[in-house]
Amino acid sequence: LHIPFTEAVTIKSISIRGRSSTTNSNTNEEDGTSPPHTVKLFVNQTNLDFETARDMEEPTAKLVLLPPHHLPELSSSGTIDYPLRPAGRFQNVSSLDLFFPDNQHSAEVAMEDDNDDDDFLQTHITFIGLKGKSTKVRRHAVETVYESQGMLKDHKVKGADMGPIARTGL
Repeated sequence: LHIPFTEAVTIKSISIRGRSSTTNSNTNEEDGTSPPHTVKLFVNQTNLDFETARDMEEPTAKLVLLPPHHLPELSSSGTIDYPLRPAGRFQNVSSLDLFFPDNQHSAEVAMEDDNDDDDFLQTHITFIGLKGKSTKVRRHAVETVYESQGMLKDHKVKGADMGPIARTGL
């Protein structure tokens, strides 16, 4: 997930909420989703794709998120803020990339050593919130005209039209 900002910001915390599988009351089938387990955060990366994010060993930060059953009072409407430290890494941020390499279900399956491909569930994210402040530094293009060769008519000097005497000071 790529989040560009219109001006440089300082990010202090992030909130991420996911949803576990729900059962359809008519068919009694689950929709096959799981909340995220891990998130990798990358700051000011320009050309980041899934393969690069998966292979990078040093993201700006890596967070392990709490499973929803640890937060029964927050499960339906609340969120938990994960502070982003060290703060220096999240200053002057012009874009933030989030990569979710796994979800709660895949983490549980990996701990059980039962590697069955049929146990794969999609990651379902319902909310992402960022807290921080603006640095009031806007990044925009500067409109400038460069000359490859100066044009004499564009650079008139007062008194230059009197001839060679005016230029020598005689």
